Amino acid sequence: MSNDIAFLLEDVIRLNPGIEILPWFRFNHLPAHLQATSKRFANLAIELARLPSSAERSMSLRKLLEAKDAAVRATAVTDPKPGIN
Repeated sequence: MSNDIAFLLEDVIRLNPGIEILPWFRFNHLPAHLQATSKRFANLAIELARLPSSAERSMSLRKLLEAKDAAVRATAVTDPKPGIN
């Protein structure tokens, strides 16, 4: 499922070059335990990208990115893997 969302996100990024924030929702570069958290936000970003262009859509994507970043950091802190201090 992660790969499906990753491929779909890449398509949405390619088809919507004007939504410049979308690439920040990529998650394949993350360790597996952080991908699980991040991909949920990527899925919602895909849905938001389908809304009509508006200031509110832009704001929702910005706030979602902030939430995603915080959630990934929280996961990294609460679920450390060997070798991560």
